[in-house]
Amino acid sequence: MDWTVIELDEPIDKIAGFINWAATDQTAVKQDLKGKAQVVVAGYLAVRPHALAVDFNCGKPTYIAASKLLVQACATMKGDSGAPILLLKDGAATLIAVHSGSMVSDEGRVMPVSVPVSAFQNVLRDLRTRPKAPNGAQ
Repeated sequence: MDWTVIELDEPIDKIAGFINWAATDQTAVKQDLKGKAQVVVAGYLAVRPHALAVDFNCGKPTYIAASKLLVQACATMKGDSGAPILLLKDGAATLIAVHSGSMVSDEGRVMPVSVPVSAFQNVLRDLRTRPKAPNGAQ
């Protein structure tokens, strides 16, 4: 699956905003969705690259492959790779996965597949806690 983490020289959260992330599991997401929370995908579709699109009909995602992948019912298309899969809860968006592609079920149904944050949470934690090198030195 294709994902990467990029460390910027300077923080941009005050300019561009920030979305928190959470390493969730099937039980936690199921519990959140019992309330008013919902899972959505946001991205720039190939057919309208200038306009942000959000699919609010992602339903209940399912973790597969020993929780290394997340399958959801979001409407995605080629070019959506890298789109955030967000949990909207109590007025806040939390990144729970990154859309990566699709797979075909045994029944022949195409299903969007994402990489859960749990797959790369250690990299994110390391970036948060690692001291910044002076003058951009490595």
